[in-house]
Amino acid sequence: MVCSKHCTADARRRRRPAARKIPGLLLVAIFLLCAHAATARPSARGQAPDVTPLQCTPREVPDFIWGLTATNVEHVGDMTAALTDLRTAFPQLAPGELPPIMVRVVFDPSKNAAEYRDSLRHYQDAVAAISQHAYVLGTIADSYDWYPYVSAASDASTSGHNNYRQRTEQLVRAMGDCVQVWEVGNEVNGEWTGWKDGHTSGDRGKRAAMRVKIGNQITEAFNAVRAYNETAAPASRKRTALTLLYNSDGPAGSGRTCYDKPEYEMRSWAQSYVGREVRAGVDYVLLSYYENKGDCFGLRQDAATFVANFRALAEPGMFPHAKFGFGEVGYKATCPKEAEDREKKRECEAGKPSCPPERMCIGQEAYILKYYQRLNGEIRAALAGARPEDGRPLDFIGGYFYWYFVQDMTGKNREGDDSGRRRNRDALKRAMTGTAIK
Repeated sequence: MVCSKHCTADARRRRRPAARKIPGLLLVAIFLLCAHAATARPSARGQAPDVTPLQCTPREVPDFIWGLTATNVEHVGDMTAALTDLRTAFPQLAPGELPPIMVRVVFDPSKNAAEYRDSLRHYQDAVAAISQHAYVLGTIADSYDWYPYVSAASDASTSGHNNYRQRTEQLVRAMGDCVQVWEVGNEVNGEWTGWKDGHTSGDRGKRAAMRVKIGNQITEAFNAVRAYNETAAPASRKRTALTLLYNSDGPAGSGRTCYDKPEYEMRSWAQSYVGREVRAGVDYVLLSYYENKGDCFGLRQDAATFVANFRALAEPGMFPHAKFGFGEVGYKATCPKEAEDREKKRECEAGKPSCPPERMCIGQEAYILKYYQRLNGEIRAALAGARPEDGRPLDFIGGYFYWYFVQDMTGKNREGDDSGRRRNRDALKRAMTGTAIK
């Protein structure tokens, strides 16, 4: 069975809150702090917004990353407060030194050029604030939201609201040194990627054309970042990342799978549709995996299997120079339906200790520790004990980029309770404590 991202359109909408605006007082504070110009005006071509780049201190990306995902930037103050708390896991940091935490900022689509121009202003403010507390990875487009960039009007457009290359160029320039890594493709082999509302076409020819289109746009984005780097100071050059959907736990035909069409198998798709220059030059190749029963349930999730997949992706002809890690994790069970048990539903949403443990609910400690602590330690141990015959040494960056960071680790719930969020952050701090900073 194939699913759209997590697993249906309805689930996907629950996953991403739509609001993006930041409270006015916070905007003023960030403006004064960062002293950047967020004035956007039409260019001579009348489409692409000309935005003054953010001014941040260039930073070298650590060798190992603890990743988190910001699916929206509505409450940046809550986010930076959570990041301040997570920083306490690294007491040896010097003042002004960032912890090895990286926040993925997902740049939402815009309906038109004017809305896109306004969104750049909001995102500049948010990224400027986040960058004071963590490294930043920018997601040009989430896989579920790729549709605007493959429409009939997109190729001729000069606006980043519907042209993928223009969007990449404009985002990279606008976010300046506040973003260190750009994700040139997210879950690119997802069977929903590029289709409106995730509804994949039943036409074989149209599906093939979409795969080619997505592959070409990955190359365009990669080349846009590379072109930026050619004129940037060495310290300001950006790194690139590509995220693949982990939908097969073994070589094609020999492992468990969760796709409908074999053309979308992770390794097969990458070899067929990711351009050679991207495969040879991308900095990070990341895996996205959601083990929900409605997503990709049942694949093997042990360290040996993940390492074997990283090694397969590192083979000559694939990604021989890349570093590897996880680009998305985020198991999320739903709370009981109100018709079943109204009180349990309320407690589940509140993240109280009485929440049924089998539901996981908002108290995600066990899941967070599974990836950030147990699997992370096992994978790193397996790589440390690798033999010469295992192939080239693999650089493992960690990552993980828990998708529900905003929802599960920041702010308070609807009842004004933040105990569940604090428990989740404490679990992550337990995993991070004692990690060497490189």
